[in-house]
Amino acid sequence: MIFAQAISIPLLNKRDQDTLIANVSRNPRHTLMALLMLDCGMRVTEVARLKIKNFNFKDNKIVIPSLKKRSEKPIYRSIPMTKRVIEAMSEYYVRIKDKTPDAFVFATNSATGHISRIRIWRMIKKYSNWSASPHVLRHTFATKVVAEGNDIRVAQNLLGHASSRTTEIYLHVPEADKHAAIRSIDKRTTLQKIKDRVAPKRNVFYLSHITDN
Repeated sequence: MIFAQAISIPLLNKRDQDTLIANVSRNPRHTLMALLMLDCGMRVTEVARLKIKNFNFKDNKIVIPSLKKRSEKPIYRSIPMTKRVIEAMSEYYVRIKDKTPDAFVFATNSATGHISRIRIWRMIKKYSNWSASPHVLRHTFATKVVAEGNDIRVAQNLLGHASSRTTEIYLHVPEADKHAAIRSIDKRTTLQKIKDRVAPKRNVFYLSHITDN
């Protein structure tokens, strides 16, 4: 597992993501749960309460009510599905007994009628070799969206954040990119470059570092 620069948000690297998906691949139910968080950025509670009617198969998107915005009239957000989410839902859908609009996707015999957050949490922990949680999958999704250069407002909408400030924690910049930016403005003339090679100036900090070792 890797960690984001400057903020303590754990993320799953590509290898660990692939390992998780490979581990849950034998169970269509578990596969869909994992991908809803990893590819759609859904909260674990949103996954647990997901209903058949939340899926818009015509437009290949999921439409869910906000958990954060309290109002008499529910506020919804839509999340387009990746190809593998569509495939996972297709494989799992044929196994769902109750396909009526208000039926829970992950139905159980519990008092709520749907799977609990704890059961999902335990499943993700188990199949990620205890390196991830539902929240880590959501963070990984958010970081990938922002890292690809997408508008912060798009990420905010996909994640269902009430404020853009919450989403801005994913705007961390890799150290390599910062060094590249400085190099882009640290212009040296051809003559300066020749002088640097022929008679390089003494780098006090570098020499001090060597001496200390």
